[in-house]
Amino acid sequence: MAYSTLMAGAMCLFVAAALIRAGLWIWRQTKEDWDGDWCVASIVLWVFALGFAMIGAWHWIDPWTWTAISHPELWIAKKAMGL
Repeated sequence: MAYSTLMAGAMCLFVAAALIRAGLWIWRQTKEDWDGDWCVASIVLWVFALGFAMIGAWHWIDPWTWTAISHPELWIAKKAMGL
């Protein structure tokens, strides 16, 4: 369970990096003419990238993820108690 959480976090970070790269590419292509629609599209991509990055980072810094890896009995007790 914990390893799949870490992999999901890594995939979220990968998607965030791809969205940032796409947003930067759009921004660089349209910065001379400042077409409003494309500038808004790049900003929307960056907002989605921020969301994915926050989710991915939380998967990696969540203390319960690391507890499940190092002390699975505590993680099982947490799940059993519904905490």
